[in-house]
Amino acid sequence: MFGEQFYPTPKEVISKLIEPIVVENTESRKNSSKKSIPERIFLEPSAGKGDILDYIKEKYAQHCKLNAYCIEIDPNLIHILHGKGYQVIGNDFLTTRPTNYFDTILMNPPFAYGAEHVLHAWDILESGEIHAILNKETIDNPYSAKRKALIAIIEAHGSIEHIGRAFIDAEVKADVSCSIVRLYKKVTKKRLYWEPKEFKQAKVVDFGDTNLINDKVALNDQVETMIIQAEQLRTAMVSLIRSNQAVSFYSKGLMKLGPEKLMTILQEKSAELQYNAFNDSLKTSIWMEMLNKSKVSEYMTSNVQKNWQQFVASTGSMEISKENVYKVIEMIFMNRHEIMKQAVVDVFDLFTKYSEENKMVVESWKTNSCWKINKKIIVPWVVRYGEYMNQHSIKQYGDKFSINYHKSQDFWDIDKVMCYLSGKSDSVTIEEALKDRFHIIGTVRPGDKFDNELESTFFKIKFWKKGTIHITFKDDKLWDLLNMIACDMKNWLPPEEKKKWKEREKTETPQSNLNQLLLSQ
Repeated sequence: MFGEQFYPTPKEVISKLIEPIVVENTESRKNSSKKSIPERIFLEPSAGKGDILDYIKEKYAQHCKLNAYCIEIDPNLIHILHGKGYQVIGNDFLTTRPTNYFDTILMNPPFAYGAEHVLHAWDILESGEIHAILNKETIDNPYSAKRKALIAIIEAHGSIEHIGRAFIDAEVKADVSCSIVRLYKKVTKKRLYWEPKEFKQAKVVDFGDTNLINDKVALNDQVETMIIQAEQLRTAMVSLIRSNQAVSFYSKGLMKLGPEKLMTILQEKSAELQYNAFNDSLKTSIWMEMLNKSKVSEYMTSNVQKNWQQFVASTGSMEISKENVYKVIEMIFMNRHEIMKQAVVDVFDLFTKYSEENKMVVESWKTNSCWKINKKIIVPWVVRYGEYMNQHSIKQYGDKFSINYHKSQDFWDIDKVMCYLSGKSDSVTIEEALKDRFHIIGTVRPGDKFDNELESTFFKIKFWKKGTIHITFKDDKLWDLLNMIACDMKNWLPPEEKKKWKEREKTETPQSNLNQLLLSQ
C-alpha cells in the first residue's frame, strides 16, 4: 500500500534503537551528560507513519512537548504524519537540506539505500547523534564507494550492534539480518553559540570604608574590571540593537516579527529551540504569503479559506525550496476548479440556511432531502435601523440605515462565487450597493418615504426597516449554474439529470472563467 521499501519499525526494535538516549530516572540524570528526551530535538527521516516518534512520545514525553521533525516521501504517509501533529519538513530525504537544528537523528531508512541515507544524515547533522537500523549486509559487504565511506565514518565516530532478524514478525515482514549503526558527531564551535573573549574576573570587594583604606589594590582591580565589563556590555548592546534593526528590515514582507513574537521565541530553553521556533514561524509565513499569491484564494469563501489555512499550517513546516514550491503550486493549479466548486457549495448552503422558503423542491427528484435554491432569497437581520433608539428619539431625530457587520463575510462569499461563475473580475457587490443607497437616503423618520429597491451586478435587492432583505438573481443562467454545480457536488442529481449535466458541464461550467480571472490580475 505504501511502497515496497515501507517497513514499519517494531516496538521492540525501537526500544533497542533508542536505548542509549534514554535517561531512566532523576538520579541517573544528575550523574549523566545525556540530554533527556524533552531536551532533545529529533529528526526522523523516512518516517513512514511515525512509529519511532509515536513510541518515544507515548513512553517518555506524554506530559511535555516532543521536539521532532519528519521527512517522508509517500503522500499518504505524509497525510498520516500531519494527522498526528508531526512537522514534515521535506519529502525526499536525500535531496533535503533542513534549515532547522536537531541533535538526534533516528532512522529506519529503506534497506536498499541504507548507506546513502546514513551518509546524508551525517552530512546534514551539525552536532549530535545518529541511530540507524540497516540491513546487516550493508555493513558486511562494503562493495561500493558509499558503503566504504560509511564504514570509515563508523570506525572513526561510532559503533555497530547486530540485532538479528528483527523484522521477521513485524507488521511488514522481512527475513533479513539487521544492525544498528550509532554515530556521534561533535564540533568544537557551534554556529548558534557565542564564546566570550578572555575576561579576568577581579576579586569582589566590599565597598565599605574599611576596604577603601585597607585593600586599595583589590578595590582598584575591581573598579577597573567593572569599567571594562561595562564597555564590553555596551559593545554587545550596540550589536544587539543593530541585529534587531536587521531582523526588522529583512522580516518585512515575510513575517510579523515584533517584540512580543521575539520574546516568545527567546523564551525557549536553548539556542537551538529558539532558532527552530523562529525558523518554523518564518517558513509558515512564507508559505502563507506564496499560497495567498496563487490568486485562487481571492475567490475562496470563508469556509474554504479555513481549510486553506489548515493546509498551510500542515505545509508550513516544509523547507522553502524550488522543488517544494513548484509541487505545491502544481497541486493548487490541478485542484483549482475543485476548490472553487467547494466555494459554490458553501454559498448554496449559505442561501438555504437563512430560511426554508429559500429552498425549491424539485418534483422529479422525488425527495425532500434534495433541493435547489430559489431565484429569490430571503436574508434576515441584514439592515440596521433604530436598534439603539427609543420610539421618541426615532420620531424626533430619525435614524440612518446601516449593515449588520456580521453579514459582511456572507455577502463577500456570495459575490466571490458569482464572479467565478460569470467570469467577471470586477463588480458592484451587494454590500456596496446597499451602502451607496443608504448614503443617498440619509436620515429617515417615521412616515418618510424612501426607495428600498436597488441592484448590484448580480442581484435585484429590496430591503425593509425590520432588517430583512430579498435578493433575486438577475441572470437565470448563473442561478442554474450555481444550483447544478452544488447539487452535483452533493451527489443529489438523479442518474438522468447527472448524465445531462455531465454533457452540459463540458461547455457550460466556468472553468475557463477562472483561468480568465487569474490571467486578468
